[in-house]
Amino acid sequence: MIKIKNLCIQYNHKKVIEHADLCFNKGKVYGISGESGCGKSSILQVIGLLQRQPYDSFTIGDIQVNQDNEEYLRKSTIGYVFQENNLWDDLSIYTNLQLYSLLNGLEIDEQYATDSLNKVNLSIDIKRKVGSLSGGEKQRLAIACAMLKDPEIIIADEPTSGLDHKNEGYIIELFQKLAHEYHKCVIIASHSKAVIQSCDFIYTIYEHKVESKDLSKKELFDYKQKEIPKSFYGFYIRKSKLIKGNKYLLLVMILSLITGSLVCLKNYKQYFIDQSLNELKSKSFSDIEIIQDYDVSFKDIEYYKKFDYVEDVQYFYEISYYNYKIRNLLDNDLSINECIITPSLSDSMNYSIGDVIYIDDLQIEVTVRDILEEPIDSFTSLNEKTIYLNLECFKNRSTNKLLLHIRNYSYVTKVIDNIEQMNLGILIIDQSANDRLNINYNENIVDRIHSLLLTMLIMVTVMICYIEWKDLQLHRYEFALLKANGMGNLNLDLMVIYRSAIQYIMMAAIGILLILVFNLMGGIMWYKGLVMILGLNIAIILIPAMLQIFTMNTFTPTILLKL
Repeated sequence: MIKIKNLCIQYNHKKVIEHADLCFNKGKVYGISGESGCGKSSILQVIGLLQRQPYDSFTIGDIQVNQDNEEYLRKSTIGYVFQENNLWDDLSIYTNLQLYSLLNGLEIDEQYATDSLNKVNLSIDIKRKVGSLSGGEKQRLAIACAMLKDPEIIIADEPTSGLDHKNEGYIIELFQKLAHEYHKCVIIASHSKAVIQSCDFIYTIYEHKVESKDLSKKELFDYKQKEIPKSFYGFYIRKSKLIKGNKYLLLVMILSLITGSLVCLKNYKQYFIDQSLNELKSKSFSDIEIIQDYDVSFKDIEYYKKFDYVEDVQYFYEISYYNYKIRNLLDNDLSINECIITPSLSDSMNYSIGDVIYIDDLQIEVTVRDILEEPIDSFTSLNEKTIYLNLECFKNRSTNKLLLHIRNYSYVTKVIDNIEQMNLGILIIDQSANDRLNINYNENIVDRIHSLLLTMLIMVTVMICYIEWKDLQLHRYEFALLKANGMGNLNLDLMVIYRSAIQYIMMAAIGILLILVFNLMGGIMWYKGLVMILGLNIAIILIPAMLQIFTMNTFTPTILLKL
């Protein structure tokens, strides 16, 4: 039994129904009649727990209706047949029946679906799309869907609207069969005289008042709480095309590639550029060359040794002789009769270890002790033709150049700054400057690419959010229909989380693949990149997910019913 005492309905401070007492029993068909706008659909919404209006008491069976149990009552006790938007037109008849059954914890096969259609006198191929059915066939299918959860109460709002007399007769017979043979409580709001005359009891609305007759046989409704099975979420997402088409998936893939590239780029900057700096810092030589306007004296050497971070100061001799250069070896690890040559000089002059070279300019003869395989200081180039001699070989010559040995690479710029502050009018040559410029240049390029990718990330995220919003608007009747059949906001939120998890897995997989590729190329620390890609994807997925949750929670079942 349904009992509502002293129901009052108003909209925008305008009275629609005043002080109505309503009572409905099992095994009867109830009709609600009246002029358009008199409140028929509003009463259905209140009975169906789709909206709240003030009343003194409202019971279904022995259950006192309240905000806490409305969702469960909609899910387990009430079946709805709306004027329209009952079904998913782009899905098959079988899939529609599966969605309704899964929503109520029941898995059905094709035979069960066919039997359900037979109960409503519908003999059609269950593989047909709902959109291809006639109006009468759709309404009978809607009734079959509503009956899958075996509800105690069936609420129908203008179920024969737009149907011809023949199909209207089918629907009337069907509702009478549900009430009289299956002992359901059927409540119909309708303008049709045929429908109202077929009812067992009639409530008529006139001048905000509801006129009714006394009721006899009273039976209680069973109140059963049902949970929506987890399998429903995945099934609905697959069948209702909430996972979009190729264009949407392409956007998600692009978003995944961008996030993966951002992480890899950040790791590239941290790994490769830092590695380049560390290589420079770890070099045993970090030298700068000082060129004065006058010859170097012992006093000059002592002066530069006083600067912080300067470990040693040496004379620097460099003589251009024919088509090669003669320089002093900075570590002085040669005897006065030995020399070291570069590979370029060895190849051009056909010198080898043990050969004797006579140097006219210094009037000395030296033996080749070694051929360089790698640079010995920051001024060495293996492509230059150079002979390295002991410092003693230059004792009768003067030079205006000094070489300062700095403790390590990180202090080079500090020493240069200190010297320049003294305004000595000298020329300072920093061989590591080009390396630093290259590193800065690479950093600038990486930063620009990073900014570009970040901009693309924002744009694609906004595009996905817009697509999500538009798609939710297209599916608003579906979500309202799910709510009318017992799904609460929490259930819909879980569906969004389920769907977002699928997108997250897809994005994370692509990002992880990029991380592994970079790692194989000798790049980044994969575990650090993995943490970053997972964290960034979570942040990006949350934005459209929160938008979906907020938008879906605004959809109410009342949009399905005509007020």
